[in-house]
Amino acid sequence: MKNPLVYGEAADILTSRESGAYITLLEGLTIKQKNLMCALAQEDYPEVFSKKFLEKYSLGASSSIQKALKNLQEQDLIQRDNGSYVIPDPFLKRWIRRIWK
Repeated sequence: MKNPLVYGEAADILTSRESGAYITLLEGLTIKQKNLMCALAQEDYPEVFSKKFLEKYSLGASSSIQKALKNLQEQDLIQRDNGSYVIPDPFLKRWIRRIWK
């Protein structure tokens, strides 16, 4: 059986090693895309077009995030899964959660 503490520490080390690449990646995104990535990292399978989600993360109207979603998908930073949008890279998601608390 895996020790969750060890796994957490190992994941933190791997995430920290990729920090420079993640910073560069985020610097290439628009403000709307960054905010959307942060919101997606905070929740599992969010209803991205719901009023509650949009207001919680100050994303504006649902029509305004459609372009951001499309661009993030084209960059393979997010993907559709189970009727929602998710960040498929667990280390990127973990890193975003850590820096945007």
